[in-house]
Amino acid sequence: MTTQALTFPNYAPAVQDDVRLGAFIRRALKWSLILVGALLTLWILSEVGPVAYGLPVPLMRRASQPLPVNA
Repeated sequence: MTTQALTFPNYAPAVQDDVRLGAFIRRALKWSLILVGALLTLWILSEVGPVAYGLPVPLMRRASQPLPVNA
């Protein structure tokens, strides 16, 4: 096999710019998806509470009334 078969050819500068732009777009889409997922998780937790994720409710929430004291 020749080295040309094992390596990428030398692209023109215009093609290299397209490749860089495509890499930037992929990176931007990946980070925007991560950010939207994190924000959506926080919104769900604020609206529904930890029950949506199977977490116990009393662990995260304080009682609205004080507990009775046995005297």
